[in-house]
Amino acid sequence: MKKNILGVMLGTGMLFVSVLPVFAATDSFNIATGYRSTNKSRILNKTTADVDVFNHAHVTNNITTKSESGKNDQNYNTLVLGTGIVTDPASSSTTLTNGVNSTGVLVDQTSPECGCDLSAGNSLTGAKSHNYASVKNIKDADVTVINSAYVSNTVYTASDTGHNDSNGNTVGGSISTGTATSRTNVTNDVNTTTVVVAQ
Repeated sequence: MKKNILGVMLGTGMLFVSVLPVFAATDSFNIATGYRSTNKSRILNKTTADVDVFNHAHVTNNITTKSESGKNDQNYNTLVLGTGIVTDPASSSTTLTNGVNSTGVLVDQTSPECGCDLSAGNSLTGAKSHNYASVKNIKDADVTVINSAYVSNTVYTASDTGHNDSNGNTVGGSISTGTATSRTNVTNDVNTTTVVVAQ
């Protein structure tokens, strides 16, 4: 018995391939054979699983995040009342997550449908006969996973509360700026492969 599985994925996501074989014959006997007979009893169960997975991903991210409360002008006033220029805090945050080429392959050759209590034999054979009995289970799994990925991240994150002007005022005029904070978090999860072969 042969199982051929071809899995192909381009881009993101996860590919899961499962191969479940089933054995056939369980018993083979020659019983009460004749005189001078040549007897053979043979069981051959062969399971082959060929799994080929090819993943390719090309990801390009260009992100700009900006927060600004500055660039305020207070110029050439005769009388400035109050607190003058007061800017609020400026905060910007960028979170970027790329998950590409996640592959799971399961090859199960344990044959749950068959108890695998295999037997072969010759019974009550005649004199001078040649008797042969054999049981063979052959399990072969060939798994090939090829992953390739190109990920390019260009992230610009900025915050600004400055560049405020208070010039040429006769009376008063002050500047009080808030805090400026910026955060960037980039995560790339690329080419993750899990292969399980049960025999």
